[in-house]
Amino acid sequence: MADAFNCGASVAIVSRPVTVPRGKTAIVVADTLGALGDFAAWYRRQMRAVVIGITGSNGKTTTKEMLAAILAAEAPTVKSPESFNNAIGVPRTLFRIEPDDRYAVVEMGTSAPGEIARLASIARPHVGVITNVAPTHLEGLGNIKGVAIEKGRLIEALPPEGTAVVNADNHWCREIAERTATQAITFGMEENADVRATNIHSAAAHTRFEALGKRFVLPVIGRHNVYNALAAIAVAAKLGLSLDLIRDRLSTFKPPPMRMQRVGIGGITIFNDAYNANFESTLAALREYAALPVRGRRVVVCGDMLELGDQSQAIHREVGRRVAAADFDLLVTVGQETQALAMGAADNGMPHDRVVQFPDTKTAAELLPWLIGSTDTILLKASRGMKLEGIVEAIANWEPAGTPVTTDAAETYHAFRATVTQENGNVATTQRQSDYLVGDSA
Repeated sequence: MADAFNCGASVAIVSRPVTVPRGKTAIVVADTLGALGDFAAWYRRQMRAVVIGITGSNGKTTTKEMLAAILAAEAPTVKSPESFNNAIGVPRTLFRIEPDDRYAVVEMGTSAPGEIARLASIARPHVGVITNVAPTHLEGLGNIKGVAIEKGRLIEALPPEGTAVVNADNHWCREIAERTATQAITFGMEENADVRATNIHSAAAHTRFEALGKRFVLPVIGRHNVYNALAAIAVAAKLGLSLDLIRDRLSTFKPPPMRMQRVGIGGITIFNDAYNANFESTLAALREYAALPVRGRRVVVCGDMLELGDQSQAIHREVGRRVAAADFDLLVTVGQETQALAMGAADNGMPHDRVVQFPDTKTAAELLPWLIGSTDTILLKASRGMKLEGIVEAIANWEPAGTPVTTDAAETYHAFRATVTQENGNVATTQRQSDYLVGDSA
């Protein structure tokens, strides 16, 4: 509380009686987090902005960024900063709405039952978007049905005149849409989707597709980004924006950092998709990566997928099986959970000398640069808690000073070009690498 007053606050909300400085005020409540949400709900009711709530197992933030970029070209728009999608982040987003704002794009996340319902009761969205439903946060939600029930709370909270926008290609989303009493608009690639992508073509730096009679070009790669764009198109079109404006805004879209962020370090290319990971998003990243044209070897670096509960080992092993089937040149696993991933790859035919296990990101960042060739392409995929982006920094710092570093994300990396002294002793370091080969004693 003292810190808040020192930073200029005049009122503090507290859960127990406290002594306050002269001229300051403290309001005692039973639950400060609940009070924050209640205050945000009251504030939101004073504003006239159309609120769009976005949830889903994958693609929430990118969809939010795409839609906000489109809407901002039409009228003043507020969006969730970064991934402010929880009981603190959603109220903070709502407090950013001003009387002149027409739209507010609010991301909503969950890891336990009841969280989406609470966030929806605070934000009171007019439009609800579910990007997809996949096995995520299983520790709190139990199984994929539990995930679907939790995500569906957003649609249940919509007013009768509201609109649900859901993924037609996802079984669980279709079930949610069938149960809603509000208007439902579907998006996807199958024939029954209201907003359907056809003629999809991916290249090294962009993706093209057609939808609603228009040709769209996204300056990002991946079919998963086509789904994100389709959701944004569906919402924007429902709100009355022209397809030409939507097309133009998507053509200049800049992805958030660490979502298939392309980083060039000399002749090395890194696809940094390490913002988060679960089974579906990891498989999507692997599929896109396998289809890309590359000059050197394809290196896959997988960190732990967290919060998978008692299904963690089975899910990691299945990802390892898929890696082996794709025949990548090198698999590097980082963390304890990915031991099962490494064994899944080795047990399904990937040669042991092409599978390397590191216990943590620090060790991987220290040793991985020794394994990388000057023209290799690297995919990084892991849950946020693994902080796998440290490997990008390590590889960048490994290169000689003056090596060009480029990125296509909306923000650039901040830790490049630190001075690194490389010790002599390649033989010793190579020996240390062998300690981490799958199947060895270490």
